[in-house]
Amino acid sequence: ARGSRLVALASGSGARDMRRLQVRLRRARRRVDRSVERISTNVEAELTDLIAERSVTLPSLNELRQQIAVTMTRDGELDFDMLARIAPPDQRQSLAERETATAASDLRRGEARRIAVVTTAALPWMTGTSINPLLRAVHLSSRGIKVNLVLPWIEREQQSSLFPPSLTFASPSEQEVWIRQWIDRLKVTDKLDDVHSRLSIRWYAAVYEDFLGAIIQRRGVDITEAVPSS
Repeated sequence: ARGSRLVALASGSGARDMRRLQVRLRRARRRVDRSVERISTNVEAELTDLIAERSVTLPSLNELRQQIAVTMTRDGELDFDMLARIAPPDQRQSLAERETATAASDLRRGEARRIAVVTTAALPWMTGTSINPLLRAVHLSSRGIKVNLVLPWIEREQQSSLFPPSLTFASPSEQEVWIRQWIDRLKVTDKLDDVHSRLSIRWYAAVYEDFLGAIIQRRGVDITEAVPSS
């Protein structure tokens, strides 16, 4: 009988604890619901203000097209004087006082430019570090730009560990012949004669470092000296 009373007391205590827990959970849920409602209301108000602000300050797509049309010259260049006149007041002075592009930074000079492409790998080592710069140099030279492609020269003893089997070179000039033949075989452009006449390949002394898994210039070598001054 005593055991039955203890079980009943325990059961009653457990039921009261469960009811208290349920009450606390309902209160917590109401607090969460109120917080979510408050946050949602604030976010909605902010979004409404933002949408209203954007609708006032941002031009329509047609307006943007019209602005672009009137600010471009017939040569496809920006008319900065016109752009300064239609720009917002806080931007007009900076546009009016702009500096024109220097000769070195003007990418529209075409044949008047000379570009140097420097990399740390050379064909026939088939790696992105050798192929991508070469293709970039070929593309630029096919567009009428004179390009100096600056490549690393590693000694014959190391070439055999990087190049395809039985393919090594005794001199940079031999390797350059192979590279130009590779360009011809690739046929990436129908202006190969122009490419070869505008593409100059220059070399710097280098060494393959196993612990880096990469080619670096030899000690005391300044790569910039391989880039012509003009």
